[in-house]
Amino acid sequence: MNKIISTYLFFYLLFSNISFAQYFGIEGSTWHFSKVNVAIFMPGSLNESYMHIASSGDTTIHGKVCNRLVNSSPLWCSNEQGTKFTYYANDSVFYYEPAYDSFELLYDMNASQGESWYIRIPDYNDEDTISVHVNFTDTVTINGVQLKRLQVSYNTHFDNMAPFSYDSEIIERIGDTHYLFNLLPEWSYTCDEAIVTGMRCYEDPNMPLYTTGIASSCTFQSYIGLDEQELTQLMVYPNPASNTINLSIENGAEVTYEIFDLLGNLVASGQTYSEIDISTLVSGSYLLMVQDKGMLRTGKLQVVS
Repeated sequence: MNKIISTYLFFYLLFSNISFAQYFGIEGSTWHFSKVNVAIFMPGSLNESYMHIASSGDTTIHGKVCNRLVNSSPLWCSNEQGTKFTYYANDSVFYYEPAYDSFELLYDMNASQGESWYIRIPDYNDEDTISVHVNFTDTVTINGVQLKRLQVSYNTHFDNMAPFSYDSEIIERIGDTHYLFNLLPEWSYTCDEAIVTGMRCYEDPNMPLYTTGIASSCTFQSYIGLDEQELTQLMVYPNPASNTINLSIENGAEVTYEIFDLLGNLVASGQTYSEIDISTLVSGSYLLMVQDKGMLRTGKLQVVS
């Protein structure tokens, strides 16, 4: 009897470990994220498209069996490759960084409230660092499965830019619900290409489709007709800023402005001849839209505390 029990426990632990090792990013896992183009950003899905990431097979890197995550439209502004490689071990997710030929800790689901981990990010000829601080932990039930969730703040440590932070959540098995690789190097903040605004859908072979509701479908997209209005870039200074910013407006005319966070939420609006008070905004990235004599002008704003 003891031999039978021991044999049973051996196979149970064996298959449990196999399942455990493949808990994140197993083949067949898919994620859909919303995207907007900064240069022609409009609220409410008018300039919205989507990004599709799929786990497609595996490969071995430095002795680690890694899942291959293929991105349908990688972010040019973060110099992303179309394929990334991750592996899961001890409740943590690691990803391979070619610039260092090593693995970086992406998610630490063992982390407790108040703890942090650090991620290195290549930035041209130097190295940036982002620390991920756990504000608190809880659980969330998705499709009948209870999963651990971390509410976190990403904190930048850049050479030429004042530090700032942005909040998100990380759910075990699914990853960061804003973007799987919610990491941007310093140079990307002067780049005006597409940005990710949140996860729409997730599923894997062991979990039915989960939708967050931020878009009407996993693959919905809509673009505003650029011939309807002229879109030009907006000069904003200083940038980054903490208290006030100034707009470069010809002829000193009064304009109407709106400021949106990266989820498309309107956080400030009004009229101005140049100066805008941003002292009530939390640190992070924002999109600024100005209506000037029928012309729509847009710019990216970085707020630091």
